[in-house]
Formats: sequence, structure tokens, C-alpha cells
Amino acid sequence: MVLLALLAPTALAQVRPLVLESPSHRDVVHAPPLFPPRLAKIEPLWEVAAGGTLLPGLVGGPGGVVYGLREGRVLSRSAGDGRILWERDFSSLEWAPRGMEGRLYIVTPGALATLDPGSGKDLWRQSLGGEAAFPPLLTQDLVLVVLQGGQILALVPEDGSTIWHADLGCTPQAEPALGDNLLLAGCPDGTVSALSTVDGQVLWQRMLPAPMAVKPAITAKRVFVGTEDYTVTCLSAGRGKRKYRVHLAGNPASPLGVQGGLILAGSQDNLLYGFRQRQGHLAWSADAGARLLTLPAIRGHVAVVSPVLSDQLVVLDLRDGAVTGRRFLPGEDRMSAGSPVFAGKTLVVVSQPVTGGHGWLSGMKLEVSPIQVGAATGQ
Repeated sequence: MVLLALLAPTALAQVRPLVLESPSHRDVVHAPPLFPPRLAKIEPLWEVAAGGTLLPGLVGGPGGVVYGLREGRVLSRSAGDGRILWERDFSSLEWAPRGMEGRLYIVTPGALATLDPGSGKDLWRQSLGGEAAFPPLLTQDLVLVVLQGGQILALVPEDGSTIWHADLGCTPQAEPALGDNLLLAGCPDGTVSALSTVDGQVLWQRMLPAPMAVKPAITAKRVFVGTEDYTVTCLSAGRGKRKYRVHLAGNPASPLGVQGGLILAGSQDNLLYGFRQRQGHLAWSADAGARLLTLPAIRGHVAVVSPVLSDQLVVLDLRDGAVTGRRFLPGEDRMSAGSPVFAGKTLVVVSQPVTGGHGWLSGMKLEVSPIQVGAATGQ
């Protein structure tokens, strides 16, 4: 395991904020709050071979981390030392596992399996009647699967029984998003549809100038849609009325995320943007080092990104977008195999050889502390 020094985290690592487009106060630039310089220290705890080729996506919790392999296996490992807690073999996996409310959801060809995350034992299985287009979408009261062709199945989390089914009329090219009250999905022609989670009926539709590019984000009163014209559009959740639209320097590349009062958007220009939810003002943007295809791992106001195919970890502060540390992935000639995840207090990072093949999981301890600028720079 190779340890490489962190770069000194200063305000120079932050990209200064600009208001790109807003319905009001167009000339106002909101400076981020001032925080003292911070240093992110990463201490390696353990590293294990994944046992196969990693599927992008980890499920982390206090007890450990669960991941899937392209060879058809699902494994659970301890967050403390990386040892195997249990493993299951499936004929094939379509996606990495997803989890919520004490259940793991595994998509196999034409079916959905649900496991107990503590033991890996089956809870229930349900035939889907087709192939899933995306991983399952989850809330506390609903499991939703979008099939190739646009068919939608809404299932009961406790037993997999069907609540309702609907038809979008298209296969979305970007993963839909599920909130407590609605499902938001986009068709390739730029149509965005909001469906009720109660019965699957269409609540409203909106035609946008370009197709949806990434998974949208949903809050109680608003939805946020990233499209293939370098923009993120805010619509009202109730009727789909446009509130504002903001521009990025590249097309959205990662799912949109909601964190506090911010909307997070990773872009093809290698930046992670933080927009204010209310009016769309850009609070900050930060250099992720490579194109972000996944959202960061977040604990409090600390975010850790490891862009797929990049060779480093980047630690950000979501309060002001400051980069507090960068670190190369452990090992030699490796690149990221997906977003890291917090499993309890342990940061779990996934990597694979640059040439492809079987990957690794690395457990790390992350601490962020204020520092004196002179101490960080050696002056």
C-alpha cells in the first residue's frame, strides 16, 4: 500500500462562484462563507481483493459494506477489517445491489431478489416479466422497477407484491428518480413526466429543450432536471412550472443530489457544482480532478469523490466547495472502480487495475482538521 502526501488544502483549490443564470438579481455574486484552511488526513486501515470484477455501486452501513461482482456474486464485508461476513452466488447480476430499510435488492435477469443484509438470506423474490432498464428505485414504502420499453412496476417492500403498474411510453435514457410523492422520468424527445407514487397516474408533463442526461433530484416542493444542453432546470413538483434554469460549463454527468440547501451536479468539465435550491445561485464549484459520473460519499459536510477511471480521491467541504485534500488511490497502476461509501466510520474505496480485471476494496479512516496555513505549506 503506497502512501502519498496530500496536497495542501487552501482556498486556491476552490473555483470561485459566479451566478450563471437566475430569474432575479442577475448581477449579484454571493461569496461563500469564510472557513479556516482545513486538511483532510486519510489513514489506511485494511485492503482486500474484491474476488472478481466490481460492479459500480456499494451499499454501506454501520455493520459493513455490500457489493456485487460481474461474475454473479454478492458479498458483504466487515467495515472494521474487510473480512467476508457472507456471500451469495447468482446466475447473473444486472446491477450492483441497492439497499434501504434493512433490505438489499438484487436485480437478476427478469427477476428481483431481496436479501437480509445481516445474513444474506432470501426475504422474497419476484418475477418482473421483463428486463430491468435501471437498478430499483427505493423509498420507505415503495420499490419501483422500470423495465426496458418503459413499463413500470411498483412493489410492496415487505413481500414484493404488486401495487400498480404503468407505461411511460418510452425507455428513459437516464435513470428516473423516486420521491415520497412522485416518480420523475424523461423520454429521449425531451418530455419529462411526473407520475403519482400512489397509483402511477401521470400528474403532469413538461417538454424541455433537450433530453434528460442524468438522474434528476426531487425535494418536497421542487424537482431538478439536468439536460443535454449544459443546463439544470428547476420545476415545481406540483405542476411542473419552471422556476429557473442554470448553466454548467459541460453537460451534467453525475446524478443530481440534494444536500442541505444545495443541489449538487457533477459535470463533464470535471467540476462539482453546488447550487442554491431556492433561486439557483451558484454557491461554489470545485475541481474533482476528472469527470464525475457518480455522486460523492457524504458524511456531514465532508464529501469524498473518486471519479471512475481516475487515480485519486478528492475530499471536499460542501459548505464552501474547498478542496481539503487529494490523494492517489492505494496500490500501483490502479484506477477508481466507482464512488466510495461510508460504512459506519470507515470510508470504503474501490479500485481496479488500469488494464481492467479483478478489483480491490480499501478501508480508510478520514479526518478533517483546521490547520495553520504556514504549517500546511511549510513556510
